[in-house]
Amino acid sequence: QSHALPELLTAGGVLVYDLLPELDSLLCSHSLFLLGRWLESARAVATSAREAEQYELNARNQVTLWGPSGNILDYANKQLGGLVLDYYAVRWSLFVSVLVESLNSGRPFHQEQFNQAVFQVERGFIYNKKRYPAVPAGDTVEISRKLFLKYYPSALRRSSAGPA
Repeated sequence: QSHALPELLTAGGVLVYDLLPELDSLLCSHSLFLLGRWLESARAVATSAREAEQYELNARNQVTLWGPSGNILDYANKQLGGLVLDYYAVRWSLFVSVLVESLNSGRPFHQEQFNQAVFQVERGFIYNKKRYPAVPAGDTVEISRKLFLKYYPSALRRSSAGPA
């Protein structure tokens, strides 16, 4: 509404290129938050390779679109390592890009056009067949410590400055 393009670019860049990758890294460091583990558990109950592919597709759909057309989008969303970076960050990146283009061109943001474009990204994730690790990588406590030290000082400065 304020057409604050520099602030939008900064916030969008921090979200897409900093926060979401760091969240994904943190999630990938613990076995309970791995997309690969979720997908492997779906495949494990199959009785054939074809069934395993279908179960994985269903597992991807369940945590994203929840239906062939995004029937209940994000209804069963999960914060899983791999999903945050390859699904949510891509969606956010598209949103920021479309919003920046809207501001640059002076044309209004068209929600329905955006919905159609993002749906293609979402379906692409469901059908991409990318394999994700089912074994954690990194030390959760160490990653958390680094994130705390990175973000806490600026949060503390903002809170001591009073309401914005």
